[in-house]
Amino acid sequence: MANRLKRVQQAEKKRLENALIIEKFRLTETRVSTPRVRKRRPERAEKLAELKGVFDFCWNRKRIGKSIGPYHPEALEKLLLGSRSLLLMMIQDTNWLVKLLLLFEHVPVVRSLDTWKAPKSRRGDRLFASFVFHTFIRYEFPKPLMEALLYELPDAGLVEATQHFAQGRNFRQFSGASIPFTRKMAHFALHAPTSVDWEDVGPWALLRSLGFSQSQTDFLLNACQIDNDSVVALLPLWHFIGRHPEVPNREIQHFILFIQEQAQQQVTVYHPVYASAATIKPLYPNFSIQGATLESIRRRVKIWEDLKKEVSNAINIKAFPTSSVRGWEKGGLLIQQLLFVQDLVREGRAMGHCVATYRSDCLQGRCSIWSLQSDGQRVATIELSSKLEVMQVKGKFNRYPGDDVMKVVENWVRREKLHLRTV
Repeated sequence: MANRLKRVQQAEKKRLENALIIEKFRLTETRVSTPRVRKRRPERAEKLAELKGVFDFCWNRKRIGKSIGPYHPEALEKLLLGSRSLLLMMIQDTNWLVKLLLLFEHVPVVRSLDTWKAPKSRRGDRLFASFVFHTFIRYEFPKPLMEALLYELPDAGLVEATQHFAQGRNFRQFSGASIPFTRKMAHFALHAPTSVDWEDVGPWALLRSLGFSQSQTDFLLNACQIDNDSVVALLPLWHFIGRHPEVPNREIQHFILFIQEQAQQQVTVYHPVYASAATIKPLYPNFSIQGATLESIRRRVKIWEDLKKEVSNAINIKAFPTSSVRGWEKGGLLIQQLLFVQDLVREGRAMGHCVATYRSDCLQGRCSIWSLQSDGQRVATIELSSKLEVMQVKGKFNRYPGDDVMKVVENWVRREKLHLRTV
């Protein structure tokens, strides 16, 4: 009896376990067979409609033009609507679609669209680059050109360059090049990093082919504003620097500015503080670096910079309008108006405040600045408005100047019939 009862209990336990398994499977099957319907967000639906509208407009109105070879427009539309990754890219920005249509019109397709595998990324630039490399590019492609395709609006020059390099041609055969390329320059241009702008690939490749390091080349392009025209005009200087690698970058920058200024008819020199300017003629017109030594170039650059500094300091400075109020001078105390910007700068440095920022107000006559000195030492700065009202009296570091100083200011105010507003 005990064994039979035990067998019955085991059978009942097994039956209950099977029943639980069946119920669990039934619930799982129910969940799978009735998936949850996700509501499409309104903004995504609007973007999708906009995308479809741009596509239809481009092809139905023949904005792009010719056929795209074996791929009919419906094939690309099917790919766009069937690939979730590519669709996400287009929804982010419809400019990606316009760029693709331009590429399909002008650049031959080298691989099937069906074999493209989208990367695991939602960034539009990565999806676009992956799709373009798969569909159009079979050979090595310049990285700066791809950066221009990603982040700039495509024009005729970019499309022409993409078509040229996608077919495996090099820079020496490129008709859109701004400067002629040698074989060595073409090698450096093809392997230029993404940090180089597409417009600067020619100058960058020229400097690299002449032996300049990448950091030195980047400095010359960015700090010295070297473009396609100036890089060719300064070709003798690049060869000269190649023979003197000890010349630092900052000195090369002075050499470039010196040569460019000597080629001008007149050179404008500005005052270091004021907005005034003067023009001078170059000392060495049409200077040529050929046959010159490093010492002679340094000597001429120093003479030229000293001349510009001398002319800059000699520029006539416009004085502030003179106030109708008289100054004060008694017992070693002196109150006088500051009439030039440089006087404001000296006052601010000696007193430790920002009085130099009042130069625009002084030039336009909205106020005048006065300095109170005791035995030649600056002790207070006074602001007087155009309405003959003393706006503020400040000691060193904008502190209260002291009772003795304020008594002198009050005597000056009473004598000149001014109004003392604040201290």
